[in-house]
Amino acid sequence: MARKGTTPEKIIGLLRQVEVELAQGKPMGESCRGLGTSCQAHEAPTCGLPERA
Repeated sequence: MARKGTTPEKIIGLLRQVEVELAQGKPMGESCRGLGTSCQAHEAPTCGLPERA
C-alpha cells in the first residue's frame, strides 16, 4: 500500500503560509494552530522560520 503522508510540496506551501502570517504580525502559536500543528514543531533552530517575539 502507498503511504499517504504529507508531500514536500504541501509542507512548503504550509511554511509559506506561516511566513506570510508572521509577516502580518500574527503570533506564532496562532499560525501553528491554524495549520493544526504544535509550536514545538516550529521552534527547532533548523526549521527555517523566524523566532518568536
